[in-house]
Order: sequence, then C-alpha cells, then structure tokens
Amino acid sequence: MGLKVFYWPDKSQALFINGRHYIFLNENQSPQQQWQDFCHELSHVLLHTGDQFHMYTLFREYREFKANNFMYHACIPLLCWRLCQ
Repeated sequence: MGLKVFYWPDKSQALFINGRHYIFLNENQSPQQQWQDFCHELSHVLLHTGDQFHMYTLFREYREFKANNFMYHACIPLLCWRLCQ
C-alpha cells in the first residue's frame, strides 16, 4: 500500500501528501490505544478522500463514525469470530 507510519507527540491522524499515505500515531499512548488509533486512521486511508477540515460538520462526523466502526471491527476480529461460533 505504500503506507508510512510515524510516531509523534501530537494527536493521531492520517494524511495524504504528494500521492502517499501517512499515519501519525501519538507516541505517548499505550500500545492498545495506538492499535485502536492505527485502525481508525487506516479506515480514513482506505475509505475516505479529501481534506476533512474543509467539509461540513455533519459529513465530517459521519466519516468519523464510519472510521470508529471500522476500528471496532478491525481491532477485535478474533473475539468477534469466537462469539459467533
């Protein structure tokens, strides 16, 4: 995918710069929270385009809801699989 992941002291986020995707994760969070943030930001990379800061508030909230939903499913696939057995 050509995705690059970096750790930094600021809020986790995904960026698309010069045709490349980047995920920046907050280095001060626990590994569990970093995993959740990674899955959330990966959802933006896979499902969304455009600069979220120039969108209508309700559309931005909708995209965040979708990213959280993706994160919930991606973070615990084994647990979901076991519960469905």
